[in-house]
Amino acid sequence: MLQAGEDLSKRLHFRGLHVCERMRFLPFCSIALLSAIGFCLLLWITSPGVGVSPDSTTYIAGATNLRAGLGFSQNGSPVTRYPPLYSVFLAATTFLQSDVLEAARLLNSICLGLNVGLVALAVFLAADGNVLATICAGAFTLTSAPLLVVHSWAWSEPLFITISLASIIFLSMYAGRPSLPLLIASSVCLGLLLLTRYAGLAFLAVAVAIVFVAERGAKPGRRFNHSLASFVVACVPFGMLLVRNALASSATSRNFVAHPISPFQYFRQVITIAFDFVAPMPFPVGVRPTVIGLIATFFIVQTAILVQGHLKDVDWRSAGVVVSFCCFLYSASYLIFLFVSISFFDAGTPIDLRLLSPILVILTIGMFSFVWTLSRTRQNPAVWSFFLALVIISILVKAPDANRSIAAIKQDGLGYTSTQWRDSQSIAFIKALGQDVSVYSNGPDVVEFLVGKKYQSIPAKKSSITSQMIPTYKDQVKRMCEDIQQSKALLVYFDVLTSRSYLPTLAELESACHVPVLSRLADGTVLAFGPR
Repeated sequence: MLQAGEDLSKRLHFRGLHVCERMRFLPFCSIALLSAIGFCLLLWITSPGVGVSPDSTTYIAGATNLRAGLGFSQNGSPVTRYPPLYSVFLAATTFLQSDVLEAARLLNSICLGLNVGLVALAVFLAADGNVLATICAGAFTLTSAPLLVVHSWAWSEPLFITISLASIIFLSMYAGRPSLPLLIASSVCLGLLLLTRYAGLAFLAVAVAIVFVAERGAKPGRRFNHSLASFVVACVPFGMLLVRNALASSATSRNFVAHPISPFQYFRQVITIAFDFVAPMPFPVGVRPTVIGLIATFFIVQTAILVQGHLKDVDWRSAGVVVSFCCFLYSASYLIFLFVSISFFDAGTPIDLRLLSPILVILTIGMFSFVWTLSRTRQNPAVWSFFLALVIISILVKAPDANRSIAAIKQDGLGYTSTQWRDSQSIAFIKALGQDVSVYSNGPDVVEFLVGKKYQSIPAKKSSITSQMIPTYKDQVKRMCEDIQQSKALLVYFDVLTSRSYLPTLAELESACHVPVLSRLADGTVLAFGPR
C-alpha cells in the first residue's frame, strides 16, 4: 500500500513538472501566434496594394535606384530629406518579391508581425512572465486601427517602430544587468533608428544617459566609457550619412526658421490623438476630459501612495521599473523633439496618428510595465485588475473601428494605389496625351508614379517646410502662364489633392493666367488653349 502511494506520488509529481514545462512555453506560443496573426492580417488587408503617398514615392524610387546600383536617389538627384534605411530594407526585400510595391507590402507585414510580437515580449519581460498581460498587450496593439493603417502605407514608420521596440528591450535588459553584448545590441539599434527617421535623434540623449546611469555602482570612468561607446556606435553611421548629404546638397534638407507653435495647442492635440488611440468613439461634450481626469487622478494618487510609503520597496533594477523608465523617457524626449522640429525646422509636419504612432506603441508598453510594478510594489492586486479591465474594455471598443478600417482598405486601397486613382479621369487624360506634351500639375508626384513620366509642378506660394512665402512665386507663375498661353504646355489641376495648402488654388491660377478651361473632369480641371 505504501509502495503504491509512493508510485502515485511520483507519477503526479512527474505530470506536474510536465504541465509546468508546457505552461512555460505558453507565453512564447502566444507571442508567436500574435505575431503570425499580425503578419497574415496585413498581407490580407493590403491585397489591393500597399498605400502610396508623396513620401512613399521617394522611398520607392530610392529602393529602385539602390537595386539598380544608382544609390539612394530620385530622378538623378541624391535623396537627403529622408534617411535611407527603409529604402535599403525595401531594396533587399525585392530579392524575395521582385515588384517593389509587393516588396513594400511584404516588408510592412513583417514589421507588423514583429511589432505586435515585440510589444507582447516587452510586457512579458516587464510583468514577470504574466501570460494574461502578454496576451492583452498584443491584442491591444493588434486591434489598433491607426497602427493597421500606418503599416498599410509604404512609409518608414513601421520599420522605425520595430527598431525602437528592439532598442528599448535591449536597453532595458542592459540597465537591469549590464553586459557588453547588450550594450552593443542597444547601440546598434539606436544607430539604425537614426538611419530610418531623423526623429530617432530624440532617443539618442536618453539612451546614452540610461547607459551611464545603469552602472551606477561602477567607477565614473567606466560609466563614461560605456556611454561614449554607445554614442559612437550609434552616431558614426549617421555622421557618415550627414556628410554624404551635405556634399550632395543639404545635410537634412531643412533650415532653421522660427515658426513656433502653441505648447497648449500642441499637447492638446497629442492628448486628443492618444485618447482616440485608446477609445476611438464619439463622446458627449465634457465626457472625454472627465474620463481622462478620473483615470489620471486614480493613477496619480496610486503613484503618490507608492512614493510616500513604498519607495524603499521598489526594486530599481527590476524589469518592470526599467522598462517603464525607458518607455516614458523615450516618449517624453520624442514629444519634445517633435515640438522643437515643428517650431524651428519643419512647419509642414502635421500632428497626426502617423507622426505619433511610435510613441503610442512605446507608451502601451510603458503603461503595462508601470501599473504592474505599481501593483506588485504596493501589494495591491486591485490596481492591476482595474487596469486590465480598462485594457479589455479598450480592446472591445477598438475592435469595431479596426474592422471598419480593414474593410475600407481591403475594398478601396490607400493613396495612389486606391480605386480613386486607378479610375481617375484626370490620370486617363494625361495618359492619352502625346509624349512631347508638357504638363504642369499640382500632383506631379502622383502623375509620375501612375503615368511613369516626370512633369512639372505648379509654382508653390510658400515653402512646405518653413511655411514662408517664396519671393519668386509671381515670376514663376508668369513663366508658367506664358508656356500655357503659347500652347507649349497645359495645366492639369487635381481637385482631390486638397491638403497641399502651400500651392495656389485653381481659382488663383485661372485669375493669374487668363487661360480657358479645356475640360472639367470628375476629379480635376484642365487649363489649355486649344485641343490636345
